Amino acid sequence: MNPAHPPNRSSSQLQISGAIVLNASHSTYVWDGIWGGDIYSLPLERKQRAAKRAAALQLFENIGTHESVLDIGCGSADLLSILFDSRDKNGGMLVGLERSGTALDLAAKRNGDSDVYLVSGDATKLPFGDDSFDNVLLFGVMEHISDSHVVLSEARRVLRSSGRVFITSSNAMSALQLKNFALDRVGRYRYGYQKNWTRKSLVRLVEQFFDVEEQFVLQCDADMPLVLAIDSLIGKIFSGWGRYICIRAKRC
Repeated sequence: MNPAHPPNRSSSQLQISGAIVLNASHSTYVWDGIWGGDIYSLPLERKQRAAKRAAALQLFENIGTHESVLDIGCGSADLLSILFDSRDKNGGMLVGLERSGTALDLAAKRNGDSDVYLVSGDATKLPFGDDSFDNVLLFGVMEHISDSHVVLSEARRVLRSSGRVFITSSNAMSALQLKNFALDRVGRYRYGYQKNWTRKSLVRLVEQFFDVEEQFVLQCDADMPLVLAIDSLIGKIFSGWGRYICIRAKRC
């Protein structure tokens, strides 16, 4: 299955309540190039990010050993690898869906010994039947897809009754996004389309599809020391300020 073409962007998408949009009219798919040589794709970088967010959302405590998991936008599948290593060989099925062929190649190389299924596909048109999974992961995915409501609708469709979705997304209220916004103004933001919500606006969106059980802001890793210092300082005054928005929700 070949990844679907990116949806067309329009200038009207600049106006989104509670969100900052970068490269709003961008229609070129950039992620094969990024996964092919950017610092973003380095194994240590991916493992650290995956482990940090998995711990923050308590994936090991909230996902049963025998429960199935779909990771939408799995990238190099580091998160699924961490889950695989934490369970026995008879654990539930782990499936990673990714649009970038380059990322899928990396996932296959880095997880050759793991019983993880890798699928090429589109987050807005999941190639799975209704009620297929116990858990769905959306880590760093929704902000890069303009049709975010469709992604959530598809995630809800493939979840079983009382299944859970775990979401992390970039936060508009972060020093990093001030930098990215400046880069975007001069045409130098290189990560394609990106929509960064505030915590409240993203929670309101998720609540249209799921019952939100937990939501919080997570600070960035030590690889961004200046952003970490600024966000941590401002976060002491404004509770919604920080690098990531994290949400755990249950199918209604």
